[in-house]
Amino acid sequence: MTKVRVPVHAVPLIVACVLVAGCVGAHLVANVDPEVEHDSTVYEIEQPGGYRLEKRLNVSFGPYRVVDADLGRTQTERGKDTEKRRYFNWLSLLFKNEGLIVTESSREDTKEQRLAYRFEIAGKAPWTATCTLRRLVRHREESHMFTGNDGGPWDDDDHRDSTDVLTSASQICLYSRPGEGDWVLSVETDAAGQARQARLTNRQDAYAARGVTSTLVVGDDGRKAHSWFAVPTGYEWVRGERMLGTLVTYREGRRLLLDRDCPASTADVLAMGSSGLLLHGLITKQDQR
Repeated sequence: MTKVRVPVHAVPLIVACVLVAGCVGAHLVANVDPEVEHDSTVYEIEQPGGYRLEKRLNVSFGPYRVVDADLGRTQTERGKDTEKRRYFNWLSLLFKNEGLIVTESSREDTKEQRLAYRFEIAGKAPWTATCTLRRLVRHREESHMFTGNDGGPWDDDDHRDSTDVLTSASQICLYSRPGEGDWVLSVETDAAGQARQARLTNRQDAYAARGVTSTLVVGDDGRKAHSWFAVPTGYEWVRGERMLGTLVTYREGRRLLLDRDCPASTADVLAMGSSGLLLHGLITKQDQR
């Protein structure tokens, strides 16, 4: 199998590899079928460096480039509390001679953000992309309030902790070019970034992007083992039962493989849809930290 080696940053995956295979310096391997590799044109995906996310969105691969990426401000719609409870921690009173009241609450907020960019194809007119991204983020807050050591009234020591965890994300991108019909990319993913549904369509044609996961890990000594966790590594572009391309999105192993038998117009459209999938992953990753 042809392999794309990329570093594993997920601790559970490393632990699983060590327990199962005893390997050191484990890497997740995104496998590409050798026949697919042989029959495809392969484009390595390059991403600019820099601190600002907006700049890093201007990826390029082969004759294709994302330029002038413009990421709008995040608008947050506060959700209703889905859970709220208050309880008295008796252990604190027993061991510290002070009482502790803990208040916990959680809710699901909706974050919406606009994204615009141009998708350039060497020697051809560019496409203009206008995207709307929505992320559901579970916000959890915990507040601690202590009594005084003498058992007196509650003091002012009110400590609060809050966390935000991405639960799902969706994206709609509209691609326009003068003189041609519009294309629409719709993406829905879960918290792990795995596509529940991805579809690129216009009035005549439609392509689906199905998520690909991997459990295969390889150590520096070349030994292979299977992790206990399936990790999203990219997408496969399909039309009906025919696979037309593979997009690897996991870390430094990012690349796009397109079937050489695809007409140039189809390859361009799939590359354009792949840019939307790439940018979707880069933007939602900020909510997964």
